[in-house]
Amino acid sequence: MANKKISQLTDGTSFQAGDEAVVNRSGTNYKVDPTQFGSSIDVTGTVTADGLTVNKGSDGSNIVSLTGSFSGRYLNIQSFTNSGSPGAGYDFNATSGQGAIRLSTSNARRLLVDNNGDISFYEDTGTTPKFFWDASAESLLVGTDSGDAFNPSALIRGQGTDAYIQLKSATTNSAGILFGDTADDFVGGMIYNNNDNYLYFTSNNSEAMRIDSSGNVGIGTSSPDSIFTVARGLTSDWSAKFHRGNRTDQGIYTEGAGIALYGIDATNGYTAVRINGNNVDSNSYNHIRFDTYGAERARIDSSGNLLVGTTNAGPGLGNTDTGTAFGSGGISFISAGNFRPLLINRGDDGTLISFRQGGTEEGTISVSGTAVSYNGGHLSRWSQTPDNTRIELLKGTVMTNLDQMATWGDEDNEQLNCMEVSSVEGDPNVAGVFVNWDDDDTDYVSDMNIAMTGDMIIRIAQGTTVQRGDLLMSAGDGTAKPQGDDIVRSKTIAKVTSTHVTCTYADGSYCVPCVLMAC
Repeated sequence: MANKKISQLTDGTSFQAGDEAVVNRSGTNYKVDPTQFGSSIDVTGTVTADGLTVNKGSDGSNIVSLTGSFSGRYLNIQSFTNSGSPGAGYDFNATSGQGAIRLSTSNARRLLVDNNGDISFYEDTGTTPKFFWDASAESLLVGTDSGDAFNPSALIRGQGTDAYIQLKSATTNSAGILFGDTADDFVGGMIYNNNDNYLYFTSNNSEAMRIDSSGNVGIGTSSPDSIFTVARGLTSDWSAKFHRGNRTDQGIYTEGAGIALYGIDATNGYTAVRINGNNVDSNSYNHIRFDTYGAERARIDSSGNLLVGTTNAGPGLGNTDTGTAFGSGGISFISAGNFRPLLINRGDDGTLISFRQGGTEEGTISVSGTAVSYNGGHLSRWSQTPDNTRIELLKGTVMTNLDQMATWGDEDNEQLNCMEVSSVEGDPNVAGVFVNWDDDDTDYVSDMNIAMTGDMIIRIAQGTTVQRGDLLMSAGDGTAKPQGDDIVRSKTIAKVTSTHVTCTYADGSYCVPCVLMAC
């Protein structure tokens, strides 16, 4: 049966396409007519020679069935093109020393399985596989057949509009990537739970972060109830969150055009820092707000003022508000209800307060033991002219008291009377000397500042000479002159401390330093 209708082909005989096949044994070709054997050619038995080649015809009608033991060099099954040249096929190679099985197309290797169980995948005739399964290391290598790392130039890539690397479970179970080491196969991982539709990340074999089915991210919690929730290292009463809308319990929230940071304490309420571009309700705020125990405690307003205990940039300024305001322009306000508004303390003797003008210290308040000293100044009072208008006055001009009281709208005034220039020589109603007009008040622009007791300068008429230690009285023209004795009387206004002329006016009058006694 095996030799029926088999004819030997002599060397040089070309094979023609048709319903025939060629069996090559030991280098000798035999032409087989498959029609004599039904629908297939069966080759059985033991082949111990160089090999057995079964060439299938190009029509694809016949089937070759091979059984038995092939201990020779190789078994090569090929198809032929119409011209008779070899085409694609399969080469089961049992070369001594390799024990390999090789699959090839167009004479280029595609897959090789060696006798070690290693599997190599090729895409060309090169010697380096594109994928390599290392049987001994139980690892899949990409772009190399040695080592334990991927070749970056040969990583898995996708092309086209959409490209994916997909890990798909055959059921509704989880799918993911796990990381391990020699001590633990599951040190970390990135896993998607298909049952509840959440992605979670593990560290040290425990869940560390989760993205739930709503897109909420939780760190240290498996139940994030906001866009971003951090519970790692915090007590059960506290966590940090990020919300897109207004505050519902605690965390980081948007408020109008700003944000708010809240921390909830079940016993004491919440603390917060709010940075508001526009308040949600009134659209009028642009500030940073600090809250404790559910109430506002401080804020930095849109002008840069720091307000503590108040929302008014001028507490106590024409109002009864309490609190502290540190103005961005250097003006500060301190207003208290029933307690001392300002406490000043230092640990040893020295200056408590330094008063400066143009950067130069002009006076201080200091402490020494139990004594407090007011240095480099005088006591003064507010006053007005009788008709509450400004007149031409020179600094150091002697003033006298009037019975008329000064008025400031609805403000109470029990003690400050009006004044005018002293016009009586030896005037017993002298009340001090003019210092300046009040230019800091926008409502009352005709207020005078009158120096009454302490260090000051006083105006002396041209041609009048004074000596250090002279007691001075009114000269009746707004200037002062020596009173003629050394007894302090009701008309005594000052004592000369130096004959140094501090300034000279256009009318020839001049000023000298003195100690005022008009009290």
